Amino acid sequence: MSLIYIQKFTPFLLHREKILWVGQSRQGLRLNKTDFILLPMNIFWGGGFIVANVLVWFSPKAEPLLWLQLLPGSIIGAYVIFGRFLLDAYIRKNLFYALTDKRVLIFHDYLRHRLIACKLSDIAGIRLNSKKNDHGNIVFQRRYDLMVDRPRAWTPTLAKVVQFYDIKDADRLSKLARSALKASGGTLFDLPAF
Repeated sequence: MSLIYIQKFTPFLLHREKILWVGQSRQGLRLNKTDFILLPMNIFWGGGFIVANVLVWFSPKAEPLLWLQLLPGSIIGAYVIFGRFLLDAYIRKNLFYALTDKRVLIFHDYLRHRLIACKLSDIAGIRLNSKKNDHGNIVFQRRYDLMVDRPRAWTPTLAKVVQFYDIKDADRLSKLARSALKASGGTLFDLPAF
């Protein structure tokens, strides 16, 4: 366990709470399975707005305010083509995870400091979505959530689920989380993979 990660969570630990694991998502630009479907559509749609806007800028006979009408579509197009990947990489760079003997902790260190804490006793299920190279996602389903919220396709790190996203040794950590949950007296239900 890295001392830098542990120092992020030390001020938030409860009395006699022990850190079992700390970590962070893989860094850099990442593509998901859904990006292979979304990216061509985004390039076609967003690229069309960008090309139309550039053509209007350099056209001497174009309406003066037409480029203003096309500008929102060009900005959104630039975001869906490449901006969302940059945002996701920035968020993952400033996102830290910890598993303790009592809670699951997620610390956001972007824009403002924010801690998400979920007691192990509030967790009804743990879902592991394995990927290549022993990486994967671990989703912690809380008991009081009415339905399972799937991670967002556009920017998965912004999903409103308690999850460890794209972490190394996901299989081992999933087993550690299950044993910590059982040791805390919680009951665990099997959740379907998505």
